[in-house]
Amino acid sequence: MVPNRRIPQQSRSQNRLYLILETASDLFCEIGYDATTTNAIAGRAGISIGSLYQYFPDKFHILVDLVERYRAQLIPVLVQIDSPEVTQLPPSVLIDRLVDPFLLFFEQHPVYRHLLLGADVSPDIGHAFHDLGQEMDDHFVTIFQRLVPSLDLEQARIVSMLCGKQLQALLSLRAENADPRFREQVTTEVKRMYLAYLEMYLGAKDDC
Repeated sequence: MVPNRRIPQQSRSQNRLYLILETASDLFCEIGYDATTTNAIAGRAGISIGSLYQYFPDKFHILVDLVERYRAQLIPVLVQIDSPEVTQLPPSVLIDRLVDPFLLFFEQHPVYRHLLLGADVSPDIGHAFHDLGQEMDDHFVTIFQRLVPSLDLEQARIVSMLCGKQLQALLSLRAENADPRFREQVTTEVKRMYLAYLEMYLGAKDDC
């Protein structure tokens, strides 16, 4: 929740809030979160800085609102993945089930890819993402413990953390190269890495 923020009631105010968030998203992608200022957001949006401050006290709270919107869209993806049927899937199909929805989501919402990749180096982004990151981790811990009941909580969290870091690396590689063939190749190789790693726990063999 953003403190001291004007809560839009009329469509005009809602549209202005949407404009601020969309403009901030564009600037975060173009020049980075740290380089973006509230003056730049207001200027690009064509509104006064005073109007922006009616909705957000500073840039960080714009970021918090974006992350909350991100959570509202991403958690249903996690819930869909985190279902009892995952234990019945062949390993290679399981990897597709775990990876592909996230690749699609981050391709459709580039600002969230940018923020996720910046969470390790920007204190503001890391702080804004902390609770969501924990929630995502909890979902994957549940998935891995369902797949491998012998995993204790600590080990399942380590597996989840390593898989999450590899997904971030994949997103970064795909973002750095627009060649569709390269993107497909690097995605295939990362899935092979996932498969080899998880097969140590699953005790199953399947060609990727």
